[in-house]
Amino acid sequence: MFVQFNEVLKIKSGAGSFVPIDCPVCKMMLKKSDIHASYNDFKCCEECKFSFVDINQEKWTSGWRPTKTQVNRVLKKRAKLPSYIMRG
Repeated sequence: MFVQFNEVLKIKSGAGSFVPIDCPVCKMMLKKSDIHASYNDFKCCEECKFSFVDINQEKWTSGWRPTKTQVNRVLKKRAKLPSYIMRG
């Protein structure tokens, strides 16, 4: 299955620095809402912010990052969630 995108946004963050297409922590594609919600402050997606930064904020600011095993555990949980929004 192929998906065609009619428009690709190139998002600038701050003074000319570019935001990567995927989260540096979990490697999942960043959403537009991730940029303002968490990437500018913590350099990760919003899900990683909830899973890692919020519970380890002091460690995170001093340079700690989750292990691959910790990231895989969160990705496994995330894969079980529906990837669509139901509209009523």
